[in-house]
Amino acid sequence: MSSNLLGVTRSGHEDVEWLERLIVRELQREPANDRDRHLEKADGIACKPAGSADPS
Repeated sequence: MSSNLLGVTRSGHEDVEWLERLIVRELQREPANDRDRHLEKADGIACKPAGSADPS
């Protein structure tokens, strides 16, 4: 039973690592065009925590 639990745990861990690599790749990706740049900038503004001051 412990070997089965180890296999399930290892598989889950590998899935998480795969998702982490996918997220990193997506965050490092440069926008392909002006529309994507605009949407990415808008997402950055919308994701600021409430109460955070904008220095500009």
